[in-house]
Amino acid sequence: MKVTIAISGNIDNKLVADLLAEEGLAYEVLHEEKGDEKLFRTSGMVIVDSVNARRYASVLQETKKRSKVYIPVLILLPAFEKAEKWLAECFDDIIRIPTSRRELKTRILLHMQLHRQSVQILENTEQKYRTIFEATGTATLLVAEDTTILKANANALKLTGYTPEELIGTSWTKYASPRHVDLMLQYHRMRRVNPEAAPKSYEVCVVNRNGEERNVILTAAMVPGTSESVVSLMDITDLRKAQALVRESDERLRLAINTIPDAIAISRLSDGLYVDINTGFERLSGFSRNEVINHTATELNIWENASDRNMLVQLMQTQGFVQNYEVNFRRKNGEIVPTIISSAIVAINGVNHIISIARDISEIKKAQEQIRLLSSAVEQNPVAALITDTKGTIVFVNKRFTDLTGYTISELNNDVHILFRSNDFTGHSMSLLLEKAERKETWSLDLKVTRKDGSDFWASVSFSAIFSPQEVASHYMITLEDITV
Repeated sequence: MKVTIAISGNIDNKLVADLLAEEGLAYEVLHEEKGDEKLFRTSGMVIVDSVNARRYASVLQETKKRSKVYIPVLILLPAFEKAEKWLAECFDDIIRIPTSRRELKTRILLHMQLHRQSVQILENTEQKYRTIFEATGTATLLVAEDTTILKANANALKLTGYTPEELIGTSWTKYASPRHVDLMLQYHRMRRVNPEAAPKSYEVCVVNRNGEERNVILTAAMVPGTSESVVSLMDITDLRKAQALVRESDERLRLAINTIPDAIAISRLSDGLYVDINTGFERLSGFSRNEVINHTATELNIWENASDRNMLVQLMQTQGFVQNYEVNFRRKNGEIVPTIISSAIVAINGVNHIISIARDISEIKKAQEQIRLLSSAVEQNPVAALITDTKGTIVFVNKRFTDLTGYTISELNNDVHILFRSNDFTGHSMSLLLEKAERKETWSLDLKVTRKDGSDFWASVSFSAIFSPQEVASHYMITLEDITV
């Protein structure tokens, strides 16, 4: 994809060009004296300043009108100039200048992804829809004229909290914010009368399963020859939150981050002095905000091992950020809390700080320990145990099983029936028992069991099913208890 740049200011022009080159993106600079505004027609994105926006507004409007895909036009606008008139024309996003390199990169990549998605939607056929749905990286829906959702991809679960199966057959209006549903319905109808009349991309809010509103960029396109449309929903909630944090006061910042249950802290890189925390940090540490602010982690003795912070800082300085780094924190009452922490270095007023998000994983650790204990209990159980999946693949035998039968898991070669070959016990009989097990019935039979060496012994054999959280049988357990007298 090629980006066309039409910026008069050398500094802003160089900033944009350098950023595009860094991202490996092709670009061309429009030179007024050459009259090469035809470049717009072959562009996948256009970036202009206010001077060139005025000069080429009509050309850009016509280019976007004729294009069957979304061609984002971004305008660099001084802070004093109003944005409304530009947004009312053909400009898709306003980037206030001066702007940071990070903000500019985020906005360009966001609209670039939207452009690529619109191209994919246009070029691919119905046969490829499912592949597109699962590969876009965003929630994607196929909707009918009556607003019924016909298809949904796995990413829709991340955005809405509903599985594709739950979404299919329902109306998308159920998930639209009440503030935006009328506008969305208006565009939905306009698109089916005249696809060019409705915007290809616009921002709205959707409501997830928990009742939370998520900011999304909605991109829609009609499926040629049908009354159906493909809708892509890119979650930009985090971007909007970040923009709000920059604009808002420190008090509003605290109100925003206090809604997040994880512990969030901003501390000075040089000495660990805390400059801000959220209520999640108070809950995790046991310290109040007043006890933490303007104090260092060392003074509060928060890190169980001070070397962990040093290692975290080293990793951030090397990588720029750290994700899911496991450390132990010490609460105010001395209790040690296992956590995972993700951090990044950011400059605030020219001073490097660490923004960290920590999550208490005590319950996860407890669950892991319970699993370990359960595994140990099964392994050391005096009753022989064998577990298969629903396809008959043997996935586990305990030590008692091997001691009793002589078989290791590999020697069974996924054939349970070899154990019962001395009985008038067919595969059909086994299937009947497993069907009963799937009804959560545990059945026990006294059967002859044949050891690896060919000898037989009588055993009380039990069959039961192991169920997934979705109440579906995922495995079967067979236990053998030697009842030979």
